[in-house]
Amino acid sequence: MLRRSFLPALLLAACTSLQADVTMRMSFDVKVNLALPTAVPQLPFNEILTRIKGDRGYAAMGPIIAITDIPSGKITLLDPKTQHYAAIAMADYASKFSGANGQNMPEAAKQMMANTKFDVESHDTGRTERIQGIDAFEREIVVNISIPVPVPGQENGMQMSMKFQVWKPKPGALESMAALRELAAYNDRNKGFGDMATMMRQMFGAMPGMGDYAGKMADEITKGGNVTLGMHMGVFMPGLAKIMEQARASGATVPDLPPGDQPLAEVNLNLKELSTDKVPDEVFVIPAGYKEAPAEDLVKGMMAAFTGGKQ
Repeated sequence: MLRRSFLPALLLAACTSLQADVTMRMSFDVKVNLALPTAVPQLPFNEILTRIKGDRGYAAMGPIIAITDIPSGKITLLDPKTQHYAAIAMADYASKFSGANGQNMPEAAKQMMANTKFDVESHDTGRTERIQGIDAFEREIVVNISIPVPVPGQENGMQMSMKFQVWKPKPGALESMAALRELAAYNDRNKGFGDMATMMRQMFGAMPGMGDYAGKMADEITKGGNVTLGMHMGVFMPGLAKIMEQARASGATVPDLPPGDQPLAEVNLNLKELSTDKVPDEVFVIPAGYKEAPAEDLVKGMMAAFTGGKQ
């Protein structure tokens, strides 16, 4: 569910548009730290390429392409494999993916999510880094989650936490680099279409009971600036070890888990290139020969590519 929800958010966050041409290339990877009996499906891409010209944006993640046009209020999805395209109004973008994410969720799971409790906090860590020649600082966001599932020794049910380390350019870097200034200005002008906060709202907002908390996470992430140079997310579930112990004692074969202070899964997003090189106009044009298809079909195809063929 997490990986499926992450996809449309990444696309939307990558499709920023500026007054000047900008190219941004970021590496992306997901790591699962579990000894599973079968191999985890690999993602069909390891980077996100964003190209921007005026109020048009292009984002490519392996076999998935999205073109954003701010004046028309539309996002066009392209499937190079089938040579199909579909145009979606920005206002409807989230709902299209929300339906895809939630259509197969059992009612019991939806009810459990609705009763789940969240707590969000954030702070500047004081750590600094130089990323692709840009002076950056780190901000940490911690989301603590109590899931109503019985766990021995835990009165509040299953405890889960997500920790985000988000890297942002220092004010001096923003002032000195044209590409960063344009990114910040665009994200400020177009609230909700192009910043890391959008990614969080899209990633979690589609889940039952998480709408308000997705907004809180987004607000915490945008503190300190709306331009993100890198992100690391770790998912921790220390109580899961007790469940695995019980299952193993009952004779079940269960995967080995990392120590409780180590993440079960990690997501990394790192800046590899940021330039103001000229972007050709044809980048934002639907290729010749592409045929229009229902948006739902392209969404399903994108989800299948992102989850190793499972919808």
